[in-house]
Amino acid sequence: MSRFSLIAITGTICLSCLALGHRAGSSGRAPRPDMEAFLPEIERILLTHDRLQQSVGLSPYLGFAMAEEADRMAELFEASFPYGGGGGMGLELFVEHYVATDPVRAYDRIKTWPDDRRGEAMVSLVRAWARIDPRTAEEVVRELKDQRDRKQAFPALIVGWAESGDPEVWRYLARMGVGFEREQATVALLRQQMLTEGVEATIRTIDELSDEPPFPVFKSQSLRTAVGILARSDPVAASAIVQAHRDHEAADNLLRRLIVNWVTQDGHAAMAWLLKEPDTKNRQQVMHEAYRRWIMRDRAAALAWMAGIEDYTGVESITDIYATALARSDLKEAIAWAEALEDEAAQREALLDIGEVWRYRDPEAADEWLREVELYDALMEKLGPRRRKAHAAGRVSKRADSD
Repeated sequence: MSRFSLIAITGTICLSCLALGHRAGSSGRAPRPDMEAFLPEIERILLTHDRLQQSVGLSPYLGFAMAEEADRMAELFEASFPYGGGGGMGLELFVEHYVATDPVRAYDRIKTWPDDRRGEAMVSLVRAWARIDPRTAEEVVRELKDQRDRKQAFPALIVGWAESGDPEVWRYLARMGVGFEREQATVALLRQQMLTEGVEATIRTIDELSDEPPFPVFKSQSLRTAVGILARSDPVAASAIVQAHRDHEAADNLLRRLIVNWVTQDGHAAMAWLLKEPDTKNRQQVMHEAYRRWIMRDRAAALAWMAGIEDYTGVESITDIYATALARSDLKEAIAWAEALEDEAAQREALLDIGEVWRYRDPEAADEWLREVELYDALMEKLGPRRRKAHAAGRVSKRADSD
């Protein structure tokens, strides 16, 4: 028998004592409902494919079923699996109840279920178990043989652990190696904490973590993740975190997380906020990445915003992106815009980008123009052998089509 089984059995004995006390205390008031009388109705509910009806229909029966009756309900769930029943919120509610009655019994049964239902149920089991015994739930996750089950269950472990009120969950994550698993679990933890404790309290918890290794790396990661989460739904709160951590070692990354996520939701507001920031190399790099994302998501809005700017001071890093995007729709307008730029370096880069776009469409005409503006050699150098070869392939293809 594994260590987690011994620990969990001890907890189950306590839960059983509480249950027996409840039965004894309530016996004088009203008899317990007869579970068998409701089994046909429960079976009917489980075969209902409407998940909302399932969860609503099942909830009255979960309040009185004890361990043995939970096994009987598990049999009904299992019988519905081949027909597509027994999943969703109804399954989640049942598993949470099953864990409350006997977590080891629930685990031993659920681990034998078909892959799709087992994975779904294991998430609920681990989260519910972590609320009452995080360390045992952690052992359960580590003992899961299926890699996909472990991947799905680990964030549930962290969320359940946080719901238990044990602050050790933060230190546990901090001591993990940097990687996707920790990132995924950190996202789950932060979402849960910001929902239940609030944004300010969550950030305060992060800030108060130790400055001794390995906590600084985890603190920076958590701040970046929190800003990324909030930037899409509450950019004001996210920007407040960025402003409060201007002197933090992760300040540059926080700014990037804020803007590249915010711009996909409200490009105008994100760029307006960014332009008020000090004009640093990092700001220019962030602006470049953000504007590229905006162009990809909402080309018309991004082009219109740039066209409406009268003074390009501070946006030099995105003139090349704008020139390329404009050239794809109107070469003449793009050239006229680029030639009007006062910054010579920005103008040169914009004209080179326009020339590259033009060469894909009409190489001969583009090369003639590039020689006129004395940029042909510069573009050839910028393209390099591989991209020059791609342009040549486009030229051959166009000739073949015309023949």
